[in-house]
Amino acid sequence: RPLELALNTALKANPRVPHLDRVEVAGSFPLQLLVAPRPAANRVVLSGDAAHTVHPMAGQGMNLGFYDAVALSNAVQHACETGEDIGSPVTVQSYCQSVQFQTLPMIAATELTKFVFSSPCITPARSAVMKTMNALSPVKQVIMNFGGGEHIQPLQTTVGCEL
Repeated sequence: RPLELALNTALKANPRVPHLDRVEVAGSFPLQLLVAPRPAANRVVLSGDAAHTVHPMAGQGMNLGFYDAVALSNAVQHACETGEDIGSPVTVQSYCQSVQFQTLPMIAATELTKFVFSSPCITPARSAVMKTMNALSPVKQVIMNFGGGEHIQPLQTTVGCEL
């Protein structure tokens, strides 16, 4: 019960936290991947956790939501600039293609990370691979850049778009 004791002590010590009678021990949730088979239909698009949830192991869920927001903004901006309806099949398809391009590699990487860190038979090899990757600065830099979203096109300012 050390976690419960620490949380209750912290709550009592901080007067800005609303009063709670007690804190129960935190629950756990299975590490799972959920991806909507169709991220869009009939003028509606899914983004963020509504479109795909990844386990928090690699810490990329929020980044994927940001990618979706950029992809949707870019699709809407392009539609506005070309006079296309923002809910047209062309705009929706543009969003879907961009989202797949951005999120599928990250989803694959997080699933690989889950597999590598949850498979006991891989433990010796995992340690060797992690040490090798850590020693290879260029490889480590590429992985960090990808995880940090360096491959994402920056959002351009929308100009002249009446929504």
